Amino acid sequence: AVGQTCDMTLQNCVTGAYCVTGMNGPACAAYKNNGESCTMGVCNTNLFCDNTVPAMAVCKPLGKTGESCMTAPCDTTGTKLVCLPSKTCGSPQDDGAACASSNQCKSTTCTIPAGMMMGTCQPSKLPPKLLRDDVCGTP
Repeated sequence: AVGQTCDMTLQNCVTGAYCVTGMNGPACAAYKNNGESCTMGVCNTNLFCDNTVPAMAVCKPLGKTGESCMTAPCDTTGTKLVCLPSKTCGSPQDDGAACASSNQCKSTTCTIPAGMMMGTCQPSKLPPKLLRDDVCGTP
């Protein structure tokens, strides 16, 4: 339970808490929720610690589809959103779409010409390992 001794290796705290080393040894601490200070703690799932002003760091929601990713990272849980070239959160893009990094492409392949900042999502050379293993039946 929160405040109880825990094992740093096992991370054996109740749901909603994590094991952290304190002045009296490792103890369970509750994750911080939206709007709570994260200067001395870790934010809960789907939140990030906005430490634009470090002394006033606070937990805020991760960016959702269509929201700006200029000041908040995109939500990578569930739909695994990425920060698109438009500086908004969205799903990775299809082949042929503009990209600035490989994670912005479904294929994870962004070809950027030398000296340019933007490129194009390209088809993957090989299927992802897990897909290849499922299709071919190899371990």
